Amino acid sequence: MNTISKNKKLVFISYSHKEPQWKDKLVEYLTLYKQEHYFDIWVDDKIRGGEEWEKEIHTAITNADVAILLISNNFLISKYIRETELPLIQNQFAKGLVIYPIIVSDCDWSEWKCLSERQCRFNNMPLDKLSSPDLSTALKQSAIEIKEIIHTNQSESKKTLSKPSLSSPAQIKSNASKELPQWLEAALFVFTLLLMCIMTLSITYNYFPEYVSNITFQKKAFTVSGAAAFIIFMIVLFKIFASTALTYMKIRNEMKILIIFLSIIPFCSIFSISASAYMLDIPFINVVLKIVLSETDDTSKKSDNSIKNDKSIKNNHKDGEDEVFDKTSPTRQKEKKYTPEQKVNKFLPEKNISNVNVTPGKRQKNKEQVKKILNPQNSEVIVNSLDMKFVKIKAGSFFMGSPEDEPTRFSNESRHKVTLTNDFYMQTTEVTQGQWIDVMGDNPSRFKECGKNCPVENVSWHDVKNFIKKLNVIDAIENEYSYRLPTEAEWEYAARAGTTTRFSWGDEEDCLKANYGSGWSDECKGQNPGKTMKVASFQPNSWGLYDMHGNVWEWCEDSYTETLVNDVDPFINNDSGLRVIRGGSWNFYAGFCRSAFRFRDGPGNRDGNLGLRLVFSRGQ
Repeated sequence: MNTISKNKKLVFISYSHKEPQWKDKLVEYLTLYKQEHYFDIWVDDKIRGGEEWEKEIHTAITNADVAILLISNNFLISKYIRETELPLIQNQFAKGLVIYPIIVSDCDWSEWKCLSERQCRFNNMPLDKLSSPDLSTALKQSAIEIKEIIHTNQSESKKTLSKPSLSSPAQIKSNASKELPQWLEAALFVFTLLLMCIMTLSITYNYFPEYVSNITFQKKAFTVSGAAAFIIFMIVLFKIFASTALTYMKIRNEMKILIIFLSIIPFCSIFSISASAYMLDIPFINVVLKIVLSETDDTSKKSDNSIKNDKSIKNNHKDGEDEVFDKTSPTRQKEKKYTPEQKVNKFLPEKNISNVNVTPGKRQKNKEQVKKILNPQNSEVIVNSLDMKFVKIKAGSFFMGSPEDEPTRFSNESRHKVTLTNDFYMQTTEVTQGQWIDVMGDNPSRFKECGKNCPVENVSWHDVKNFIKKLNVIDAIENEYSYRLPTEAEWEYAARAGTTTRFSWGDEEDCLKANYGSGWSDECKGQNPGKTMKVASFQPNSWGLYDMHGNVWEWCEDSYTETLVNDVDPFINNDSGLRVIRGGSWNFYAGFCRSAFRFRDGPGNRDGNLGLRLVFSRGQ
């Protein structure tokens, strides 16, 4: 006799003998969890010759914890299943048996009274209508759900997990009376999300009045505690969104809930202004330390002894150049004390700069000089109105990406030949803080103390596009040339400068040749400053370009894609929602600063290691 273990949970599978393939496929996936979660799978092919068939099935159903029904037309018309197995299964359901129905082929199961008003798995989609990948996913999901049911010991929990279940009409009516209608549940779900959005808008209005337009009456003052509350609220809000939606979808197994969820998110993003963009960029511990705890400025706490221990202190002079003060200089004692609002400002969204006056800065040259300088002709080097220097990069071909044996290589760096058919001019350095101020009128950088000759950072891709638009207005070039970001291919072509090695100087990592590895990466700790450095602090590559490795990441024009295939003037503009950044930065490992390394970020994100470098070329 085929014995059943008393120490193991039991899964009984009911199926039509005319379609054994579905039973075999399901058993294959269930077997993955069988040993680990200590349960047995019972199918009628376990019955050996000479044993009493009906008695064995009765024993198996009586001892089963889960009954899986593989429903098809053949299943529904089977006299044995209809008159013997199902009555036994329904009888055991009242004692805690979990019933798990799966439609394997198209059939009129809804007309069968014990399945009426209920749903089966996979949104009632028959398994034989699924593609091969979707079928594998569906069977795997069923195996996982059954494993979870087995893991639950309480019979009441089993009943909850067993939805949809087989019940008598009376039981169905009783259960339905205890449940809210689906339309009402969906309405409450949407109402809850909208209420959260309104709460977000209220907090934004109260604590961030500068970001709410067309409000004429008095607003509450901006407070540090308000900023902390807002950020924490947003973190909790998005977690609630995700968990609520996913839980509801799991219970109802309806894709329309996902659509509702996704449609609500844009409204929340609008109401919270740009909160989601900067939240992704803020380590939560920094929020706690800098805002919630209102951490005071370190410089105001330094004792005289700590001041004496400083070897030298750099202070930004009025003309933008760095002066080095002696450690005993009285100037050190006059450091500025920041208000709480100023101290949390770097964690908040940047102010709207779309209305900043585009009047050129003090260093702008007159229009005649600009026209003469920015009319390249055959010039190898040009300098614009803001003293930005550009060198000509001649068209050519190169191998983009890295060979498979390159150390610290990533899979998205497939090596392929690329041809650029047009010359272009690339800025010799990253855009500096001083140059940004001349165009935009403000300085968003986190490392302002570094000085006007350090790269501007903490700028999003959208900020950069606005900067370029205004710079093109300032110079007002009356020819086909204009400023833009480099494409990803142009950037790597210029960074390599004719080389095929990991870096433009060779294959070896060298802290004395680039500003990297001194943040959370400590490869160059003690050799590099742990923040940005003045542009052109290291030797340029052979084409005269500085800091193509390290210092700050540089935004590119392209959208990000995992695989690059185009080989002539490649440019990617897709709906990935990400933009390419290249070159690594002061706080990343050397491997991230390689010529071939590809990275990406959201176009609305800002950070103290995100900057830019311009290209000047024909067309837009």
